[in-house]
Amino acid sequence: KTECMSHYSHGKIHCLHCGITETDFLTIDHIKGRASVGHDRKHRGMVLYKWLKNHDYPNGFQVLCWNWNQIKTKKENEIERKKTAKAINRRAIDLNNKIQTLTEYSTGDKPQCCCCKYDELDGLTIHHKYGRKNAPIEEQELYGDKIYRYLHDKGYPKGRHLTWCFNCNSAASEEGICPHEK
Repeated sequence: KTECMSHYSHGKIHCLHCGITETDFLTIDHIKGRASVGHDRKHRGMVLYKWLKNHDYPNGFQVLCWNWNQIKTKKENEIERKKTAKAINRRAIDLNNKIQTLTEYSTGDKPQCCCCKYDELDGLTIHHKYGRKNAPIEEQELYGDKIYRYLHDKGYPKGRHLTWCFNCNSAASEEGICPHEK
């Protein structure tokens, strides 16, 4: 991982957008999307690092933190969104659910990461305190707008969820604990 990150950071390992250097918060980003580089979705984590090394570190990749990787993907997807009145209305409802849900599971009066206080909305997500696999079965496969809608409809169940940024959530997912908690 370190060798791969170093190569795509051009020396000092860091997010090419925000500059963060903690490797637990960094990921390899496909600059123009996964399809543009010719490998499938199973290439993640160590499998991806080995693939990149075995293919002599091809072009088309960069190092981003998980937050900026998510924000970049969201911005790219906005270009292709439907512009019908129904679609625009659905997005407004979903955004409202997201803000309400993330606020509900934050420690303050606005959405922010309960771990590090990061507060850019597109970089925030729901953290399952006991792991997604230990969530109720109907919740385990819900992501994005669907999880916010589900939690909203369930009246924001207490005790199992927190608002976390993608950096903290992804690092905890890989390492078992967020580096901020070490």
